[in-house]
Formats: sequence, structure tokens, C-alpha cells
Amino acid sequence: MKVLKCHRNYKQHTYYLLTKRENLINENIVKNANGKYTFSKNHLFSSPSQAAAVVLERNANGWIEWKNIVGATLIPLKGRMLSEAEFSA
Repeated sequence: MKVLKCHRNYKQHTYYLLTKRENLINENIVKNANGKYTFSKNHLFSSPSQAAAVVLERNANGWIEWKNIVGATLIPLKGRMLSEAEFSA
């Protein structure tokens, strides 16, 4: 894979993720217990990918990172959301 020179700076993105996580810790939404982070309150992210990136501390596609107990991703939900949006438009 070729990364183009106009690609986003990885350090800036990592800084954002760390800052976002620190803000969640300061707001008592996330707790750090011996390096293990847990959510103590519900928190709404702007997208599944933003949530996954903050949790994993890396770029992440939340539509495939999040899985339910049987291993299903969010992709089927994304399809349903698009269909409902098209229907209501």
C-alpha cells in the first residue's frame, strides 16, 4: 500500500485519541485501573469508528471492530440505517 504525502499526520491523530481518552477520564466517564480502561458511564461518540479508535488508541473502522457476543459486526446495522434513511427521505 502506498501512503501519499498528503496523508494525515499519524502523531496528530494519536494525540487527538490520547487527549479524547484523557478528557473522558477527567470527566469520570472512563476509569483507569492498573492500565485497564473501563467506561463507568454511557458515552455517545459521533461514530462507531471514533469510539473504536479512542478505545483501541489507533485508527479503527468501528463498523468491523465492534462485535456482539456471537462475533457479528455492525455492518448489517449500517445497511439497515442506510435503507431507513433512504425510505424516510
